[in-house]
Amino acid sequence: MTRSFIASGSRVAIVAALAAVPSLALAQSDPALVLDPITVTGIAGTATGPVEGIVAEASATGTKTDTPLIETPRSISVVTAGEIAQRGGAQTVGDALGYTAGVFSVPIATNRANWTERIRGFSTFRSTFVDGLIDPNGPGRGQPQIEPWGAERIEVLKGPASVLYGQVAPGGLINVVSKRPTFATGGEVQGQVGGYDFFQGAFDLQGVAGDGDRAAWRLVGLAQDAGTQTDFVDDDRLYVAPSLALRIDDGTSFTLLSHWRRATGAEGSGNLPRALINELPVSLNPGDPDFDRDDTTQWAVGYEFVHDFSPSVSLVQNARYMRLDVDYRQLYLADPLPELGPGWYGRTPYFLDETTTAFAIDTRLTADVTTGALSHGLLAGFDYREQETTNDTDYLYGEAPPINLFDPGYGADVVDFPRTPGETDQIENAGLYLQDQIEAGRWFATIGGRYDWATTHYDDGATYRTDTDDGALSLNAGLLYLFDNGVAPYASYAQSFWPEPGAAFDGTAFEPSRGEQFEVGVKYQPPGLDALVTLAAYDLTRTNVPTDDPEHEFYTIQTGEVRMRGVELEGRAMVGPVEAILAYTYIDSEITKSNAGDQGNEYRDVPPHTASLWLNYGFDAGPLRGATLGGGVRYWSAYWGDNANTVRNDGQTLFDLAASYDLGGLRSDWAGVTLSANVSNLTDERITVCSPWACDFGETRFASLTVAYQW
Repeated sequence: MTRSFIASGSRVAIVAALAAVPSLALAQSDPALVLDPITVTGIAGTATGPVEGIVAEASATGTKTDTPLIETPRSISVVTAGEIAQRGGAQTVGDALGYTAGVFSVPIATNRANWTERIRGFSTFRSTFVDGLIDPNGPGRGQPQIEPWGAERIEVLKGPASVLYGQVAPGGLINVVSKRPTFATGGEVQGQVGGYDFFQGAFDLQGVAGDGDRAAWRLVGLAQDAGTQTDFVDDDRLYVAPSLALRIDDGTSFTLLSHWRRATGAEGSGNLPRALINELPVSLNPGDPDFDRDDTTQWAVGYEFVHDFSPSVSLVQNARYMRLDVDYRQLYLADPLPELGPGWYGRTPYFLDETTTAFAIDTRLTADVTTGALSHGLLAGFDYREQETTNDTDYLYGEAPPINLFDPGYGADVVDFPRTPGETDQIENAGLYLQDQIEAGRWFATIGGRYDWATTHYDDGATYRTDTDDGALSLNAGLLYLFDNGVAPYASYAQSFWPEPGAAFDGTAFEPSRGEQFEVGVKYQPPGLDALVTLAAYDLTRTNVPTDDPEHEFYTIQTGEVRMRGVELEGRAMVGPVEAILAYTYIDSEITKSNAGDQGNEYRDVPPHTASLWLNYGFDAGPLRGATLGGGVRYWSAYWGDNANTVRNDGQTLFDLAASYDLGGLRSDWAGVTLSANVSNLTDERITVCSPWACDFGETRFASLTVAYQW
């Protein structure tokens, strides 16, 4: 076999010096990969290591093994740290995926949730992973936030993925690969200023202990003091992520991964009336700075353990414990008050104190086996996770002074009041999975299966309680042929499942909704060029969707169905001084079965067309040596904001610019010091996102300046 079995994780900002440092586990997992003159240390060049530039060659997200993308019969996108840095960094995962095919990040400026992204038309709620383990989401505000600065790469596996990951959305999942030690010494520090009083400092430091062969460390951190486009709303953050790697012996390694994050601010604008949205300024805050608050503290500690029993048999285990505490208060708009005059609206307070705790562990055994002309990469694993969210909440029962949206006044006197009994949301999931990666000459096949046991419990503390206990079998299969010229046609089939809480009129608990996808495509990796292009077409269906029960009012039955058919084109290439990223997505979405009167309609929040192009040019000679110039364009077509297809959101075309200069082009002893300037939404397009009930504003133009030093 030509792959090593390691777990996913890692990011580094120290570019070229680390690109040649290979993996901890690589030397142990397959002797055929080790060249006699080379000493194999570190993790670069693998599915978890740093990538020099924008083109990744391998990923562990699609197979849980270190597999070349050109040999994987699934559509997978990898956004590297280099790509994120070119665009001036990213505040959210959605920002980082702005130039990725198949992904649409609903452009709400004040919503920092990680699951505003949609993959192949479906929400990524509870389908975001960090280092292969689920990033938990509670029913209220319990949504851990991921700092892109702490990511080596952000990977998107498109389509159902339950065989390896259990209960996930049918459109696919996002896996964020964390920074970790690379057994190298170096670092980066940077300072950034931008619009809306944005100030940020960040660092990424790493080194080795002793002789450098047995222990390495890394420390990543960020401090941000920033306003936002919304009046009186801040976005302040502190983040630190220490990690430690130990090479216990030649076949055993242990990596400790942890982080702590504190964020303070408020949600800001939202829930704005559709009737007035075109008359309101994008800076409007309909809440109150004396009342609104969104303070979160999260921390996590986990590890990755790798043990090679032999050159062909390995054990890998990942585990993580996380806790998230949320203190949230917000004034939301209520009904209009025409008796007070134009623009007057009532407001209602929402109080929430919420805690989410989660534990996840994934243990897998891998083996390379040869049977005749076939080489097998066998994978057998068992994963388990449990999550609990508790809160005390009350809303729509309090009173607050009204507001005039055309002339807002603040300083509202809102009285806290006894809360209703708190919600409890519990999830427990265990899964046993098997996979075989088969190689026969130029043929590559993947076959996998999994059985899940999933338990969910929800109690609103008052009148509603639901318990489900589900079991589900999921399958996948894929076949790819790699021609000598780098062309690789493939076909694949995949399933997913998602527990549906609730019960029918007769008390029968709902079955899990299911996802099923057929995909065909072709990949192209030109020999001798740093490039990868993927063209994919798919038919994706979600079944067992709850819909209205025509015989019993206020009840639902599982006869709904949603279908996505689409085509995606994505390419990343580095040719000489030019780096290019191209993405195009077409989705034909349809509600194929429903009792809600929307059968035959398009699915909400799914633009039929999205496209993007990013170009970056680096000058390596002449008076501009050390300078780079870049720019991009992002486009999405108009789309519906509801399944009834009554609210239409406009399409948008946004332009982004970037420029940087390595001062080493002026003096050799200044090498490593870089000045950068970035502008997103250059023409300051006004973006509105509406549903039948309310509207939000999208992000306006944002400019920033960055000075960084790498060594």
